[in-house]
Amino acid sequence: MCTFLNLRRILLILLVGAFALTTAGTALAGKGSLPPKGAIWFGKQYAHSGGNLVIVGRKSSFRVKDNIAWVAHLKGPAGSHSLMLTLWLKKSNGKLSKVWHHGKHITDVRVTELANVVPAQDFVTLGAHPGHKYVLTYDRKKTRLAAGGFSLKK
Repeated sequence: MCTFLNLRRILLILLVGAFALTTAGTALAGKGSLPPKGAIWFGKQYAHSGGNLVIVGRKSSFRVKDNIAWVAHLKGPAGSHSLMLTLWLKKSNGKLSKVWHHGKHITDVRVTELANVVPAQDFVTLGAHPGHKYVLTYDRKKTRLAAGGFSLKK
């Protein structure tokens, strides 16, 4: 029997289970762009380029049927085996309201770049709604390591 809680667990595994990590420097070669330190950029896909994770087809607005890829360039090394990945609703007054969060295990504390790609529908299942703006963040305890925004359309 597939209950709502089981569905959320399955989506959680899909959403956070396929991260790519790198500890490389910032030299770039080929396609894609590496966000500046402290930023998360979104797009159609991510790739490895010149030893870095880069975003390909950068964009910030996605339909529910799209995939959402992101690359986070942390302000510095992760510095911990545990980072918090949080999805925030950005209200019209600029304030953030937490939609979802999950602790992400990091095997190498020297990691400076994180990347993933998921169906936008996964965010909807976790509580996001089309027609709104969102911010995705990585935090180490109370230290914000990277943040970036995107919007969902129908």
